[in-house]
Amino acid sequence: MTLASLRDSLVQRVASRQQFDKWALIALVLVLCLHALFAFSIGFNHAISDQHGFRQTQTALATRTILEGSPWLVYETPLFGAPWAFPLEFPLYHWLTALLVNVTGLPLVMAGRSVSILFFVACLAGVWKVLHYFRVELGGKLVITILMLSCPIYLFWSRTFMIETCALGVSVWYLYYALRDRKSTRLNSSHANIS
Repeated sequence: MTLASLRDSLVQRVASRQQFDKWALIALVLVLCLHALFAFSIGFNHAISDQHGFRQTQTALATRTILEGSPWLVYETPLFGAPWAFPLEFPLYHWLTALLVNVTGLPLVMAGRSVSILFFVACLAGVWKVLHYFRVELGGKLVITILMLSCPIYLFWSRTFMIETCALGVSVWYLYYALRDRKSTRLNSSHANIS
């Protein structure tokens, strides 16, 4: 056996091992996606009186007042007494939940939980875009996805009637577009300097 044939054999073994590892990570991501769907379904129809029920109730009440015709930015928050308009957060999550209720007819709590779950999925996609920007290989992207999908804290809070996943998803996408804009601005300025 020559040195070249030994090297070629080793390269083939490493390549087949890397291919196996990639498919194993993909399979694990798929299994964890199914697990996340199961975790999201637990208590999906329950009242919002689980952990931090006060906070979830406050968000649901504010969304309900928007559905009932409250002003969009200075929405009513019937928690502290008069004056009722006391916005605690920017109401993007509330608007999207109200829109989902109006379009689909879902009950308010189910719509709120659905919007939270959709923002968690959007957050995962945004994380992939940020990792792609930094040229992270597929294996690294899959490992980060596995960590996010296997974290019980992410899964629990992504099914609550709160703005947290909305804020996280919007923040991750903001980071991606800020990085992308910074790169394109730097490219444009380098082209201007060459001219």
